[in-house]
Amino acid sequence: MTAQLDIKELYRVYREQATKRREGNKPGYRNRIAVGRFFTDLEKRIERSNIRFYISYSAWLHLLLCLLLFLLAFSWMEKHMQPYVAIIFGALAALLPYILLQLFSDIMGYRVKRMSVDFLIIMRRFLVGGKGTDIFEAFKKASQYVLQPLKNYVELMAYEYEHKVNPIQCFDNLEDRLENSELKLYIENLKICYIRGGDVVELTDTFIEELDKQNDDDDEESAQDTLLSMGLYVLLAVNFFIVYILFNSSYKMAVFDSGWGQVVFTLDLLVSFYISYLTLEKIN
Repeated sequence: MTAQLDIKELYRVYREQATKRREGNKPGYRNRIAVGRFFTDLEKRIERSNIRFYISYSAWLHLLLCLLLFLLAFSWMEKHMQPYVAIIFGALAALLPYILLQLFSDIMGYRVKRMSVDFLIIMRRFLVGGKGTDIFEAFKKASQYVLQPLKNYVELMAYEYEHKVNPIQCFDNLEDRLENSELKLYIENLKICYIRGGDVVELTDTFIEELDKQNDDDDEESAQDTLLSMGLYVLLAVNFFIVYILFNSSYKMAVFDSGWGQVVFTLDLLVSFYISYLTLEKIN
């Protein structure tokens, strides 16, 4: 089980981020909408990657890492090639942390999707045992039987509820952390049952049936999507490996000292950018 101190610290971080998002909607901040949206999207991606449950990581630290990689790559490449080539190489290096963040987020999202039916079956057992009267108690008990990252999400929700966060906000926070659309819809409907009353056991049965059917239908498509995503990652890694081999071969001077070599190398960097773009678009 995740340590209580870790959940407490995560709750503090998420609460600070929520406060910043609310401040971003004030009139005095309207000229920062674009920047605010960027940071909001980045924070959500960091949250969904589950990385904060293992290390302390923020949007500012992420940007600092990107900047550091850019400066290191640029300063190294500038010694050998034209500045415009060094800028492209540095920009590509700066993309690496974001690509890895997207990869982790994609993996976590896939794991949540695959365990969603099992989670609802466990939830149903505790909802039936409690006669559907205490949804949050059912969430707390279910968290002991599910795997990561869903375990962390549910534990954090239980922690928020126990520390007097508005129950509706607890539902909204959990829904925001999930990427699986059907599971998000379940949480939304559960919230409505909590507010207006309703048969949460029957609701859970309905979603178990629907999710199970959807998982069966999506197995082939998901496998194809996963293969395509992994293929893009492998292609990008192979491209970097070729560049590394090139820099440590007898062709190094031919690339660094000739105009055509720098043009070819620039084209290779642009191809890498395109592969990175396809990778991020596929994940999104």
